Amino acid sequence: MHCVQLLFIEADNHQDAIDAVSSRLEEADWSDWSEVGGRWSGIFGEGEPDAILYSNDPEKWNEMIKTFSDYRVAHMKEGLDEIEKSGKTIGELINSYDPLANNFDLGMKGYYLRKIGSLLADYWTSDSAVYDLEAGTSNLVYLEERIAKEPKKQFMVAVDFHH
Repeated sequence: MHCVQLLFIEADNHQDAIDAVSSRLEEADWSDWSEVGGRWSGIFGEGEPDAILYSNDPEKWNEMIKTFSDYRVAHMKEGLDEIEKSGKTIGELINSYDPLANNFDLGMKGYYLRKIGSLLADYWTSDSAVYDLEAGTSNLVYLEERIAKEPKKQFMVAVDFHH
């Protein structure tokens, strides 16, 4: 399955940003293949490179962050909906665990709990949607600090990941 993510990097120009991101894609150990742009080449606009500089278009930048951050929240809500379908609290699910029983439904609840937990903890996963390579987190507070200090060096790069 393919997913697109916005990766953030500090660089002097578009090509340096793309090169820096490309050199670090293997850090996404949850992905078996990745490419800058890929299926989402042109996501920032027709004829645009697969990276945008904050200072060139803060409005588009903020729009993209909001859209992709909304994806994160949607992934968490989908996981919570799946957990709540059982009608049990997390405590009741834990109490029903039996290591000697094969309980597929309980295992799926664990999958969704892990997914939600990883997103809340800002780990880099296939569901992250955004990731700050400079800070090593999906939390964007450090990116905001860098934008305040050096807005002309902050790049957003679209990457196609397969997982």
